[in-house]
Amino acid sequence: MTKGFNLSFCFLAPVSTPVIRNERGNGSVSSTEQCFLLCTVENGEDVKLSWYRGNERLNITNNTDLSVPLNLPLQIQLHDNNTNTYICVSANPVSNKTTSLNIAQLCDHNSGQTDRSRSLLPVLISAGVFLLIISIPVWLWLKRKNNKFVKKLEELTYTEVKITAHGAERVKKEEKTRITDDQEQETVVLYSAVKSLT
Repeated sequence: MTKGFNLSFCFLAPVSTPVIRNERGNGSVSSTEQCFLLCTVENGEDVKLSWYRGNERLNITNNTDLSVPLNLPLQIQLHDNNTNTYICVSANPVSNKTTSLNIAQLCDHNSGQTDRSRSLLPVLISAGVFLLIISIPVWLWLKRKNNKFVKKLEELTYTEVKITAHGAERVKKEEKTRITDDQEQETVVLYSAVKSLT
């Protein structure tokens, strides 16, 4: 009697590399100094997703619904002395891929401000250079205009003084003429009076 048996082969594709992101946006940290992370990987046959802190596995997940990606959240406390290494691992029976968490990039609440400051730096430099380029011609124009005004003011002052001096001479001449005329009139009047008496 012959015994028959079937051999079935299952070919598993290598797993894809997991991606870590901040669930609340890049650099977003709550007031309690907690960082909410999410590790995501493309799902596949026998794929498992795990979080590790150093060599300690914190949690693991898998999903038989291959149409949706695998997601595994992680919440960590941030401290000045937090030097722990966090790693997200995707694995199946034939392969595994790891992604290390960059705490400074994803969980530092100052990183968002630093990135914004760095992005604003070229804009501020450009604005400063533009203002400098504009201000130099304006300053030169104002200086030139001011010099012209001062020169014109000096000319007006000189002319006014000259006219005033000339006017004073003319006034003196008119006064002399008037005095002479008055004296002549008085002489004529006196002469007439003397002639009448004689």
